Amino acid sequence: MKKVTKIILIIFAVLILLGVAAGVFAWNYYKEGIAPVSDKSKEVIVTVENGQTATSVLYTLEGAGLVNDVLCGKVYLKLNDVGNLQANSYILNENMSLEEIFQIMANPTGDHVLKFSVTILDGYSLKDISESIAKSLEIEATEVMNLLNDKEFLNSLIEKYWFITDEILADGIKYPLEGYLYPETYLYNSNVTLEDVIYGSLDMMDKYLTKAKDSFEARGWTAHEFLTFASIVERESLFDEDRPKIAGVFMNRLEKNMLLQSDITVNYAWDRTGVDVLYSHLEIDSPYNTYKYAGLPIGPISTVSGVTLDACVNYEENEYYYFFAKEDGTVLYSKTLNEHNNTVQKNKWY
Repeated sequence: MKKVTKIILIIFAVLILLGVAAGVFAWNYYKEGIAPVSDKSKEVIVTVENGQTATSVLYTLEGAGLVNDVLCGKVYLKLNDVGNLQANSYILNENMSLEEIFQIMANPTGDHVLKFSVTILDGYSLKDISESIAKSLEIEATEVMNLLNDKEFLNSLIEKYWFITDEILADGIKYPLEGYLYPETYLYNSNVTLEDVIYGSLDMMDKYLTKAKDSFEARGWTAHEFLTFASIVERESLFDEDRPKIAGVFMNRLEKNMLLQSDITVNYAWDRTGVDVLYSHLEIDSPYNTYKYAGLPIGPISTVSGVTLDACVNYEENEYYYFFAKEDGTVLYSKTLNEHNNTVQKNKWY
């Protein structure tokens, strides 16, 4: 009898332990399910519409990549009174827990409600960017350009940022900050000044150039020269996969002291867009004309994306010295001028 009782007690104890273990596992799983999806900061915009239920918002958050486990999210909603979620566009972050997010939506403050955004696009010139910034801030584009050409403001930036030097003030530079503003959509939860927008974009560029610094300095380049090179690769490349290879082609030309002969630098000198270049265009006496002057042009010609900056750091070492882009963007590479001329003759479309 005692033996039976002992066995029963052991079984009972095991069941209790298993129950405790299952409970601990379930609790840890739940906590992990409602925890932040990342420990790194990355802003995400989520819009809550009028009349959306908490469960519907949960699925919206899942679609935005802010939920580890929807089932755990549903359990959270069952266990907590999240209140009435306010219709707004919210600036959230991947390092926020589900609890934090629902608290923000139930009691929104200016810190997390999107007021407006400014988008700076890849491969665009400063003139185009100024119009986009001006539209977002509801000011005139001339006001933006006036600030970006203001000597006092530019000198303050030279003092503030390690990668901005007197090179931006050299004679012949069209726009001092061309290529320096990092292309991104910048989100703001309150009214900001034009200066704040410029600082935010330069702060982002600082992060990318800091990562690339050892690489371009090893080549004897300044940040200005690296951005100049990268901006040409940006404008010459339609597809991401071509960027490292095109960067390699231009590196080959530079190392052989060949002219870069980039059509888009010529178009920039003429304030033109597009890809067609006439022989008459090549005669322009401009430090941006890479058909007339060897080496890099005097400065960047457009904004540069992170993908392109990485491609220029990790460019493909190849044996090509020429390339030609077909109408669909497919790039054909050649090792010799004769091969290149034949390729152009067969595929020319403009």
